[in-house]
Amino acid sequence: MLANNESWGVVFNSFTELERVYIDHIKKEIGHDRVWAIRPLLPPEDDDLLGPTNRGGSSAVPGHDVARRKG
Repeated sequence: MLANNESWGVVFNSFTELERVYIDHIKKEIGHDRVWAIRPLLPPEDDDLLGPTNRGGSSAVPGHDVARRKG
């Protein structure tokens, strides 16, 4: 947790509409706006030992685009 405080930004596996109060609190506590809720991400299907991950339909952004660093 201490390393999170020293990181450049914070990413949450959630979505803002659900946890806006908590995300706003974290922004205030760490002193910057580099906090992102990127919606629930699921593991790739070939790594999924619990069953298919095709729940919820298609996403607006492919998972590999979220994981890729934009410069």
